[in-house]
Amino acid sequence: MKKLIRFNNLILASLFLLPTLISCNDNEIESHTSYGTLPTKFGIIKTWFSENSTTIPTPTATTRVEIEQGNQVENDHGIGAHFYDIDIADYFINGVEYDVEFFLNSEIEIIAVVVNDVLVGTSDDTKYSVAKAKLMEEYKAYTIGNITWSTQRTYQVAKFNITTKAESKSITAWYSVSGNTATREMDSEDLGTTIPDIITEAFASTPYSNSELWSLTDVELEQNYNSNGIKSYYEVELINKANSQLEAELLFNATTGALLASKEELDNSDDDSDDDKFVVNADLKAAVELAVPGATIIGATIDDNVIEVDAITTLNGVIKEVELEFTLRYELLSSESEMKYTYNQLPSNFSTINSWFINNPTIAPIPNAGTVVDITEGIQIDDDYNIGTYYYEVEIDDYISGGNEYEIEFYLDKNSSIICVIVNDIKQATV
Repeated sequence: MKKLIRFNNLILASLFLLPTLISCNDNEIESHTSYGTLPTKFGIIKTWFSENSTTIPTPTATTRVEIEQGNQVENDHGIGAHFYDIDIADYFINGVEYDVEFFLNSEIEIIAVVVNDVLVGTSDDTKYSVAKAKLMEEYKAYTIGNITWSTQRTYQVAKFNITTKAESKSITAWYSVSGNTATREMDSEDLGTTIPDIITEAFASTPYSNSELWSLTDVELEQNYNSNGIKSYYEVELINKANSQLEAELLFNATTGALLASKEELDNSDDDSDDDKFVVNADLKAAVELAVPGATIIGATIDDNVIEVDAITTLNGVIKEVELEFTLRYELLSSESEMKYTYNQLPSNFSTINSWFINNPTIAPIPNAGTVVDITEGIQIDDDYNIGTYYYEVEIDDYISGGNEYEIEFYLDKNSSIICVIVNDIKQATV
């Protein structure tokens, strides 16, 4: 049994409460349907297609639709927090293949629409015979296999494997074709003229343009439709040449060339965890230093497009453990830290705790000087005991006085004013 002591308008009330369990699961629910049987609550999606029919045609009734809900995470496209991710994938209209994703909030309002590559797929090699002849000429020094063709925008695109004595790799090559002439505009080993100069120059200014360290694997132009109109950006993917598991992804504004986000990941395919290990880079170090000056990063992961960082720093001789969360643009989302003190080491801003003990000797005696005190800072959440929003949680564990064992938790606001005190079970101490 726990004793909850609330402070409200300077009136002290003692209550005995049963523990309250509050579930805060981040589970996602995934379901499948067809466009024709899309639940009526998603009618806004059908309205969007009818209003944008000149851009993207309406899917057929049998088109497969995947719905994920409960995400509340940041998407790869930098869209922001959303509740529904609705993927309408691979439907054909007049020989053209479309893949469209909708992102909605919990009120079923469209936050953004992402139109992925629009492809014209065919198994007719004659359509690509000119480009194929050029490809075979340009890559005749290699053993070529597994060629597949598609049309992306105005380009004929080949995906294939090449083998040399040193390695085997997958290549994507883009060709423009006019009559009997084909010109390779780019392949996935370089940035060519299909990419605007402003993007090429922006990429060249990043460390990832070092071809001795990084190999370009893919460049895609994606479009983001939202209430502010259409936004386009380039997504550049790379693999580290020294470590094939190390991948990088960059997002550039298609109009200005501004770098929107960058991240590095270790693709641990043998790892049981679904999360990729985030590789600490200069941008992350700068973001952590700004949030917690002098902190040392001891671990970092990326989960649901949120960078989670564990760091340590020292404050007045006391080690401070810090947990930080950042967006993929290294914007701070949350910060929580924990410090261990002895009772006689408590900082002066927690003097209200000592005053509480002095004023409430019949509830709990003052801890001895060496009692361990855990202080968690920056929580700002609802606690299991329905305390409300708080900033500090101060836990004084298992100290013995007068033959009894005590465990007490204090909850304070940013000004170190006590919001609530919880006195856990008082047990008779045993040897």
